Amino acid sequence: MVNSIDEVEALLRENHRIIDCNIVFTQAKTSSNFDAGAIGTFGDGVIDFFSENPSMVHNEGIRYKKKIVDHILLLGSKLDCLPKCTMYYVTTGRWMDDQNCNARIGRIKRDLERCGYLSQLEFIPVDADRLRKYYKRTIETVETTVIFDKKVVLPEIQNVTQAFIGYLSYEEFMKLISDPDSGEIRRSVFYDNVRDFQGNENSVNTQMQKTVKNYPDDFILFNNGITIICSQIKTVA
Repeated sequence: MVNSIDEVEALLRENHRIIDCNIVFTQAKTSSNFDAGAIGTFGDGVIDFFSENPSMVHNEGIRYKKKIVDHILLLGSKLDCLPKCTMYYVTTGRWMDDQNCNARIGRIKRDLERCGYLSQLEFIPVDADRLRKYYKRTIETVETTVIFDKKVVLPEIQNVTQAFIGYLSYEEFMKLISDPDSGEIRRSVFYDNVRDFQGNENSVNTQMQKTVKNYPDDFILFNNGITIICSQIKTVA
């Protein structure tokens, strides 16, 4: 997450480009239902945000965020792909797939597509049930057992209790980052580890895919930078 133009520029100095960008908008309501009119108002605000000549009154916080987004949109070739846009509309009610609400959502997405700045649009209605699931993901403790026999113990490091370097099979690695019941990726694992999936259409993943297909034995030589941090580890002989 970037909170200033300086942070965007710092990323560029480090990586020379922006691999992936997702602009997120959230509207949270305490009401117990999804209102098509309120959804439309939310969408109008998002559309106005991307307008070259906004017609709505923007508060100081919105104006500040718009400067950051405008700066990103002007990066041109330094962007691997156009930004994505994700909109969350949150209430304490239950999403019933209402036809009027879906019609408003469809109109919002069509209007945003016409602006030409975005590669992907997603509008997510968040009801009480989904909100509980999102919250659970932020507090859940990930605990799993893996076979990590190909490892060596690293020398003593300040403020680190214990550290290893080695490699895991794909099957063992997936135990660390995916839910054993659903098979879905645990997004909470990546809150402090930013190398989450970057999408299919970017240069990093394309090169990794070519290596896996054409030179599988070389994969570990080119892609060996996964660091896993945990609060507690128990080893079993």
